[in-house]
Amino acid sequence: MAVNLSKTKIDVGRDFKTGDISGVAAIGSNNTQIVYKDCTFEYPDGLTKQGKLWLYAEGVRPNTDPDKIFGRQEELEKIDSFLKDKSALAITGFRGTGKSTLASMYIDQLEQRGEYAGIYWRKVDETIDISDIVGSFFTVIGKTIQELGRYSDGDLLDLFLRELNTAPYFLVLDNFEILLDPQTNKPMKPGFSELIERVNNGAGRSRIVFTSWECPASSRGIRPKCYTISGLDESSALRLLKESGLTEPEDELKKPIKLSGGHPLALILLVQLLDEDETLSNILDDNILWMGDKGEVAVNILDKVYEERLKEKEKKLLQYVSLYRYPVPIRAIVTVANDPGLDNVTCKELALQLKRRSLLEKVGENYWEEPLISIYAYNKLHDIIERHKSAYDYFISLPLPEERTNKEDIQPLIEAHYHACKAKDYNEALNIIMANKLGPVFTRAQYPFPTNS
Repeated sequence: MAVNLSKTKIDVGRDFKTGDISGVAAIGSNNTQIVYKDCTFEYPDGLTKQGKLWLYAEGVRPNTDPDKIFGRQEELEKIDSFLKDKSALAITGFRGTGKSTLASMYIDQLEQRGEYAGIYWRKVDETIDISDIVGSFFTVIGKTIQELGRYSDGDLLDLFLRELNTAPYFLVLDNFEILLDPQTNKPMKPGFSELIERVNNGAGRSRIVFTSWECPASSRGIRPKCYTISGLDESSALRLLKESGLTEPEDELKKPIKLSGGHPLALILLVQLLDEDETLSNILDDNILWMGDKGEVAVNILDKVYEERLKEKEKKLLQYVSLYRYPVPIRAIVTVANDPGLDNVTCKELALQLKRRSLLEKVGENYWEEPLISIYAYNKLHDIIERHKSAYDYFISLPLPEERTNKEDIQPLIEAHYHACKAKDYNEALNIIMANKLGPVFTRAQYPFPTNS
């Protein structure tokens, strides 16, 4: 992750104090990275002070390779417009429409501008609580909160909002729907409802973006500004299909774009269905494929690709990756496969093939799936309990640091607990908590027995 800045002066408030931060650090195993960059902080009275701005990312931040991203310029301009006078914005839309990618693209623009003292990206999961967000935020700016657990959620938010008002920060809470009640779209965990209301009321020059299937609401029904994105515009979708190798006339290419609503993943998968025996005309005549809306067409196309274009080992690998909530290395996939025919070399070859077909993503040496694909593949598993037991074996075997100062240090134990619960081995799940004295972590997070993501 590199930071390129054309501007190195950051305007801050008089109460802003630079923390003790330096260098470039990558911490934890959960895809956590911090990048610091020298800059000058400029105070209202004209005083300047040398310091560092930062970009923090925990969890997967989508790749924004321009060769693989099409369109979205209008959407980026609208986000820019919304955030001129709004402190909070929710980017919403059905699975696979590219909400997270759009937010990541916007961060790319912010990096170039150099307007923020810090950019914070956090992919949300079921284990997260307010203390995780506030704690990691203050750690990365060099102002670690001692004895974090003794603060109430309200006190933590007071500290958080005070800091957001002293300097411009940009935050993204990605995958936020996982914390919401699907019936009401209100947070199911303490603190997040108040977070929505308080940042919605104002956070100085700081901005916070939520990505979510639906627009989140506080317990009192207060919502941030919501911006719902749909599929690609026609010209961008046409470019996607043409650069994917389709040579049919534009009038013919416009038909699947219209039928799919420009859903980017649907169009990418559609290309994989075409061969000498399966022409675009034949695909368009398959009425069942184009039934439904809001991404249902994407699932229909995914189903056809899965059933008719994948080999058995490729199907299994997709299923095994879907068990995991975080990007994992080949070793983790081999562990849950527990199959001599799926050794390290074979799994790596299969994973790279699936990546080329946009069915699997890769970050570093770890693999993961887009939510739409992950949910689909997980529902194809027949021996779910046994596979979760194997995933538990993988995580429980990972070494832990001797000094455990944050949740990232015990993430393998949290994941082992999750898979023990999914395998219905509640005694082992409880043993993980008791043997490692994790009671406060799970109690505060309200996460005794997790559900599948």
